[in-house]
Amino acid sequence: AGLNSEVSGGSAWARMAGPCDTSPWIHLPIGYAKTNNHPVLNWRFESEPQERMGGRQVHWPRGRVLGGSSSINGMILQDALHP
Repeated sequence: AGLNSEVSGGSAWARMAGPCDTSPWIHLPIGYAKTNNHPVLNWRFESEPQERMGGRQVHWPRGRVLGGSSSINGMILQDALHP
């Protein structure tokens, strides 16, 4: 939207679907488990049936809040074990 407004000399704005990201689960690293299939925070898309997966569909989480999918991403911390 910004680049289009610079080129045309006009103005532009973007609109995002869904609520603000005020859910506490969005702001906690462990919250991905709660937002992954939440009907208000996630569009809950599924892929087309995959032939090489026996016709199964793959869950495709997409954020439905301000900030989009980056708002529902998870964070994982893994420490290396030292012998």
